Amino acid sequence: YKLEGIKHLSVNGPKGKIDFTGLTSLKALFFSYVKGVKGLNTLVNLQDLTLVECKDKKFAWATEFSGLKNLKNLKLTLCVLPEDLSFLNKNKNLDTLEIHYC
Repeated sequence: YKLEGIKHLSVNGPKGKIDFTGLTSLKALFFSYVKGVKGLNTLVNLQDLTLVECKDKKFAWATEFSGLKNLKNLKLTLCVLPEDLSFLNKNKNLDTLEIHYC
């Protein structure tokens, strides 16, 4: 599917892998993590991200967040986070960080 112009997306309980590559117009994203997610770091216009149930200890947090230069609001719920969150310092526009049950 090509959803190049979509600005808001919510994906809850997907059954397969998710590839966000090509959704460069996306400004808001809510999704339940699926192992093997791809292209999160390509969402250059993303401003609001809610990530739920990221329990994959091998998730490359620093790599996946490296391209999110316009991220303003980040909400993490029920996630296994790395001990070092310094990768978020590269997100200069980040105004709000919410961490729940992680």
